[in-house]
Amino acid sequence: MTRWQLPVFEEIKAHLDPLATSGRAVQGIGLDARIFDCRPESHAPPDDSMIREAYEALRQRAVADGRLGAGAPLIKRWKLVADIYSPRLRRFIEVDERQHFSRARLIRLVANRRAMWSSLYPAHFWDKVLPCLIERPRRDLDPPHRDEQRAYRDEMRERLPVLYGLRRTIRLDEFTLGAIGLEHVSGVVAQLTKEKP
Repeated sequence: MTRWQLPVFEEIKAHLDPLATSGRAVQGIGLDARIFDCRPESHAPPDDSMIREAYEALRQRAVADGRLGAGAPLIKRWKLVADIYSPRLRRFIEVDERQHFSRARLIRLVANRRAMWSSLYPAHFWDKVLPCLIERPRRDLDPPHRDEQRAYRDEMRERLPVLYGLRRTIRLDEFTLGAIGLEHVSGVVAQLTKEKP
């Protein structure tokens, strides 16, 4: 499996934003710390309720499927790590490999596609990739409720930046990256930034 995060980061730094930052270093550049804290109680009303609703929906899904105990928490580590942050674009850029596309995540992606905070994926993802992923979603059962954990964290990487004044997160999936080629990443990101914030 090709690991895309580092090559995408290098492409963005070279051609789009030389000040872009990646991984844990993003937390040290002075952004609001709440962007990286996905605990519902860390956020003010009414945002805390929306975040709690997403958390509970995914937790209940895992409970109903018998992969999480009724009183058990879905998440134990509440800190989020970002793939890439571009100060120039005022956006996060997340690189999604196959494991990000579980049934839980796909259901939420489709349901929230038009939300003001939802991520921006390239058209190729929506037109060509998503139908195939829906037919064969990824499963990760270590721990048994891992799909819901990852879906929650991914959704918070979309919601939280917008709540704290940043623009919508851009997501690049490994399938689109394979189809368009790494040399076109900056063009795709630039095109997505032209969409409404």
